[in-house]
Amino acid sequence: MVDAADRAVEGVRAAIRAVEALSDPMDRLRAASVLLREWPDIHRTVREVRQQAVLTLQRQGLSNAAIGRLIGTSGQRVGQIARGE
Repeated sequence: MVDAADRAVEGVRAAIRAVEALSDPMDRLRAASVLLREWPDIHRTVREVRQQAVLTLQRQGLSNAAIGRLIGTSGQRVGQIARGE
């Protein structure tokens, strides 16, 4: 079963594959360069989205261990994510 999260991740992967598939090397170079230049901001945004999701789930009463099981990591790591580490 494919859920909204899987579709969102696949959309990002598809966008990267689209850059890879650009036939003109100059277009491919420009697109890849823009993505790499913007990557620190993109990375920061994804980390903030993850942190806010963890904080929301904690407020809803889920333990760090339970959240960790959802994403395949430890409860300790979930605590670090919640703190922005």
